[in-house]
Amino acid sequence: MKLKSLVLSLMSGMLLTPCAFAVTNDQQVDELITKINGRTQSLEQQVKDLQQQIRVLKQKQGKLNRKQVVSSKPLQQTQEMSVKSKNSILERYWGGTPVVTSPFLGEHSAFDGSDLIVNMSSINQDLRLLQQWQMLGNELANTGKKFPDSPMIELSGKIEAQAVATKPYVGKKTNDIDLSGLELDVSAGINPWTSGFMSISYDNSPLSTSATRTSNSNLFVNKAFLSLGNLNQFPLYLTAGQFQVPFGQYSSFMVSSPLTVSVGRTKARALLLGYHPKENKGLYGSLFTFKGDSSTENNSGKVNQWGANLAYDFVGQGFKFTLGTSYINNMADAVGMQSNGLTTGFTGFGKNSATEIISDRVPGADVQGKLTMGPVVLLGEYLTATRAFNAADMTYNTQGAKPSAMNFEAAYLFKIADKPSSFALGYGQTGEALALALPKQRYSAVFNYSYWKNTIASLEYRHEIAYGAGDVATGKNNTMDYINMPMLGKKSDALLAQFGIYF
Repeated sequence: MKLKSLVLSLMSGMLLTPCAFAVTNDQQVDELITKINGRTQSLEQQVKDLQQQIRVLKQKQGKLNRKQVVSSKPLQQTQEMSVKSKNSILERYWGGTPVVTSPFLGEHSAFDGSDLIVNMSSINQDLRLLQQWQMLGNELANTGKKFPDSPMIELSGKIEAQAVATKPYVGKKTNDIDLSGLELDVSAGINPWTSGFMSISYDNSPLSTSATRTSNSNLFVNKAFLSLGNLNQFPLYLTAGQFQVPFGQYSSFMVSSPLTVSVGRTKARALLLGYHPKENKGLYGSLFTFKGDSSTENNSGKVNQWGANLAYDFVGQGFKFTLGTSYINNMADAVGMQSNGLTTGFTGFGKNSATEIISDRVPGADVQGKLTMGPVVLLGEYLTATRAFNAADMTYNTQGAKPSAMNFEAAYLFKIADKPSSFALGYGQTGEALALALPKQRYSAVFNYSYWKNTIASLEYRHEIAYGAGDVATGKNNTMDYINMPMLGKKSDALLAQFGIYF
């Protein structure tokens, strides 16, 4: 319509120009009319051409709009699904190869990071991870989805810094600041039946070849294993690799590791067959075997160690109780027996190949329990050698040593300014473990507080009592005894402050 108005205006302007009034004869009038008609026809044709172009553009625009409407439907459907199940991993990580941080299920994770992979117990960690993949399978089934074709990678880790002030058994008071812990964990779900795990840790023990303190920042493979199993489909699972075998439990609220760790905790390159029902309660257990570092003359160079564990979870009204027991056929592979931390005398069976050859294998037995009643948590553990070591391998007061250890803790969970906190008291004791450079008794207390999410600030007090002044102990190929050790019959105190971040 605007083009037509423009044409009429032009025609009117041409008809009203002064030259039109200056024409005085018929021939000139006819010529002028002919020119005007020609120009009019030309303008009308241009108008028609413009209208055709407008129609073509409108058709193209209509097709484009229809394509946009069609392509927006999947997006709208995805948004609707996300609203309906926003707590589902499917909408958050579906498609491609997801790399997520722990915990990958649920939006309401524990404020203090206790449900992160890095804070899982190192004992039965393969089972805990299989239970996590079981949760994923349940989530997928509830939404009608299948396990993704590509692997799912989950990252977890920690960084811990510590300040400590110590009044040792002998000598002046000391204090220190240290990077006490660093770890990176990777858990991989390959498909519904296979998964894997690896952990890279930091060793803050000083190097004998360097006096520079920061030169001890060494990373090493702490754990690495693969598991075959699907607890939703079958109660048996198989794990192979390097991990803490399930002898003992070693749970603790303290910053310091319990005394039971040095006597019994064993890391090995092992094969494990486990059983766990689909429901996360009831009776479960496992069998494991590995080639130990220590051995007798007759079984060196072979897969010669084995063990088993059995546990029962009971959930009642207002409480939860776990009771477990385990067995290992040779305690000499425990971390504290392989290396007791000393630099002279008996330093552990792992000193060299000669000290790894023992006269007889010494089995170990463990029993542990945990009771949770609302904000109160009670835990206890006792482990012992089932018979004494040969006197050529380890002694206590001139007889073959029969080392043992216990740990008991009581914790109360509460909140400060709506932030999770806990206070715990602990008591530990060892028996005939002087050759392992362990104290006779330990009293400890700790306060833990999480002001920020996935952080824990801890303050621990530890009081230790050494073995008596008349006690004596020796170890494999050890020519000195401990009767002249200045620590005997004395006490020590330590105050530790630690802050850690976890992801």
